[in-house]
Amino acid sequence: MNVWQGQLRTIKHFTEERLGKRIEVDGALFSWLIPYCADILNKFRVGKDGRTPYERITAHKSKHFIIGFGEVVDFIIETDKNNRDKADSRVARGIFLGYAWRSTEYLIGTKEGIYQCRTVKRRSDEVAYDAEFTNYIQTRYDDFVLKGAKTHVMIAFPSPAGGDEMANAPLRGREFVPRRVYMRA
Repeated sequence: MNVWQGQLRTIKHFTEERLGKRIEVDGALFSWLIPYCADILNKFRVGKDGRTPYERITAHKSKHFIIGFGEVVDFIIETDKNNRDKADSRVARGIFLGYAWRSTEYLIGTKEGIYQCRTVKRRSDEVAYDAEFTNYIQTRYDDFVLKGAKTHVMIAFPSPAGGDEMANAPLRGREFVPRRVYMRA
């Protein structure tokens, strides 16, 4: 826990120094900093055995490109090929917020919202941090996860007793069953 808290403080102070702006603890940007620090420790902190926690779980190194928290990056937007014009630019600019869980995608914040993308390009060190981009981040991390990534649809219908309360419709299919643990000797 002390290692994680130290990592959080270090990255927060570094980002504040580069941005020239304070990151408020109750702000939306700080809510993205917490999972970013956890990801950094899991994917890049080498243990006594010479491997990271990520390597111990997946048996391979992380494939992510290391990008600083709050850094301004250019990213390629994945668009529907049937619904775009040839002259439209696929490249946009946003602020790096972290890594998407269980994938190789990056989370980028813009005026329009939060994007997941596979391709990012870092900018030169002189223009890598811009405090103006942090003003655009209004979505908190927990709102992005809870409201943006639903696992099933809840349908409400009147209860059979005829009461005023609404009951949830039963869903078809199996309940979630976790995968078995596989241990190598």
